[in-house]
Amino acid sequence: FIIIALIIKKLFLHQKLQYQINLINEVNALKQRQKKNIELSIANDNLELEKKINQLNTVLHLLKNNNFEDAKNSFNDLYVDINSKENINYCNNSYINAILYNKKSLAKQFNITINHNIKLPEKDDLDIIDLPTIVFNILDNAIEACKYTYCPQIYLNIKYNDRYISIYQKNTNDKKNDEEIRGLHGYGLTIIEEIVKKYDGTCHWQDFENYYESIIMIKYKKEDFSYEFSNN
Repeated sequence: FIIIALIIKKLFLHQKLQYQINLINEVNALKQRQKKNIELSIANDNLELEKKINQLNTVLHLLKNNNFEDAKNSFNDLYVDINSKENINYCNNSYINAILYNKKSLAKQFNITINHNIKLPEKDDLDIIDLPTIVFNILDNAIEACKYTYCPQIYLNIKYNDRYISIYQKNTNDKKNDEEIRGLHGYGLTIIEEIVKKYDGTCHWQDFENYYESIIMIKYKKEDFSYEFSNN
C-alpha cells in the first residue's frame, strides 16, 4: 500500500508539473501573439500617417506648379479621408493610441461603446510594451464579456500621480460559467498580474451582478530623485 501510495503521489506531482508547464507555454504563446498584434497596429498607424504626408506633398507640389484645380481636388480627397477616420491621438503614447483604435474598431462590430480618459506622464521607466499589453488585455477581456449584453459599455480611465500609473476599467458583464471564464481570459489576467508584480504594483478584479471592474496600479519611476532633479 505504501508503494502504491508513493506511485500515485508521484503521478499526481508529475501531472501537476505538466499542467504548470503547459500553462506557462500557453501564456508565453499568447504574449507573443499580443506583441505581434500591438506591433501590427503601430505599423498600420504609421502607414496611415505616411499616406497622409504623401497626399499633402502632392497638394504642395501642385500648388507650386500653379495647378490649382488639381491641388483643390487632391486637398478635398485628403480632407475627406481625414474626416472619415476617428482621431486616434488619445494620449502621448503611440502604442496605446494604436491599441485603442484597434479595440474601438472591434467594439463597433458588437455595438459596444468605449469611453476613455487617458493621461500619462511625459517620461516613465516602463518597458515600452508593458503598459500597452495591460491595456490590450483588459480591453480584450471587456469586449468579450460585454459584447452580448444589453447596452454594452466599456469605460477606461488612466491617470498618474507622483509615483504610480493607475488604470480603472469597468464594463457591463455577460455572466459566463467557469469553463468559459478559463482560457484566454484567464491567461490575459495572468499576463497582467506578471507585469504588475514586475513594477511593485497592485491589481484587483471585482465581478458584480451587472458589471466587472479592473483596478490596477503600477510604479512608473525607478528613482524619484532623478525626475525631481531634471524638472528643476
